[in-house]
Amino acid sequence: MLPSTILQKCLEILGADIRSARPVTGGDINQAILLETSAGQFFLKINPAPTAGSMFEAEAAGLALLASANAIRTPAVIGFGDTPEGGFLLLEYIETDFRPLDFWEKFGCRPSHLAPLHRSLLWPRPR
Repeated sequence: MLPSTILQKCLEILGADIRSARPVTGGDINQAILLETSAGQFFLKINPAPTAGSMFEAEAAGLALLASANAIRTPAVIGFGDTPEGGFLLLEYIETDFRPLDFWEKFGCRPSHLAPLHRSLLWPRPR
């Protein structure tokens, strides 16, 4: 399930033993895996495409930009890269909670969430 070269990179980055790796939901383009390690839980995205490493590098940059807005919780990027078996993105694992039916409506309306994110990232628009 987990390509050996990606497994090796994760071991190097984490410096921890991987106890288990199990698929989780998390997207259609990439394989999403929950890593259980001696250092805790981590979220791993992998993709066998030759361009996956650059895609994950761009995603890591986007997550850093979102985190800099200090508006919503984003996972910390632990590492990313390319291997002969594909690219990977290793992230902090954030446990999801139960969301009531009106979660997204409230999220969009709360002044401490979505609006500050848009203000810090979108305005003024780049020229």
